[in-house]
Amino acid sequence: MLPGWDRLVVIFLLVAALLLWALQQRFVIRLLAKAQVQIPVDSPLGIALETVCGEFGIKPKRILLIPSTIANAGVLDDGSILLTTGLKELLTERQLTAIMAHELSHAKDGDAKRLSRRMDTLTGIVASIIGFLIPAFVVGLIDPLPSDLIWLVLAFVAFTPPFALGLYTAFSRRLEFKCDRVAAEHGYGPALAEALDILHRYQMMPSVWSKALGWRLTHPSLRDRLAAIAQHELKR
Repeated sequence: MLPGWDRLVVIFLLVAALLLWALQQRFVIRLLAKAQVQIPVDSPLGIALETVCGEFGIKPKRILLIPSTIANAGVLDDGSILLTTGLKELLTERQLTAIMAHELSHAKDGDAKRLSRRMDTLTGIVASIIGFLIPAFVVGLIDPLPSDLIWLVLAFVAFTPPFALGLYTAFSRRLEFKCDRVAAEHGYGPALAEALDILHRYQMMPSVWSKALGWRLTHPSLRDRLAAIAQHELKR
């Protein structure tokens, strides 16, 4: 049986790792947002983005261009849409508007808030379970039980965060498929497929993720996304 303080340190490190994982999801995007630049409405890019916004019947709070060599786009909790300069330089106007169509689907359905709530809920559940176990370790409530139980509890504490992560990423991948479908329904399927292929090649991402790694990813594999887009195109 581990001494009381040693057990507390182990639990504390596990809880800290879980909380850091949750916080970093928001910290990175908000750090990038500090370098944001409003895209001029009367610029060629601004006009193109206004057009696709009109097609979706939504006016984002802001459309922001962030200086970054990483080609990416995203949506904040308040519905603002972020595009990086790397994405703007890499894609054609049509491909960029296809990515915008995908992000507008996120914004229109409030996907960022839904993901945030899902993360908060899962983090809260895991933290509550772990937090309940801490006093038991500290005051020795489980000491009268078989000594092997402590390792069973530690194993549970260690594997619960990855399980929560798996639930979160599965929900996120489902939303990505949904947004690809909506973009395809608005006629952006071919351009979106081109953009995704370019992004994967440019950023040297494998087109097919292994099953061992895929459960940790917030986005489906390129192969699965292209196959789904092709199916949507056949139905149009």
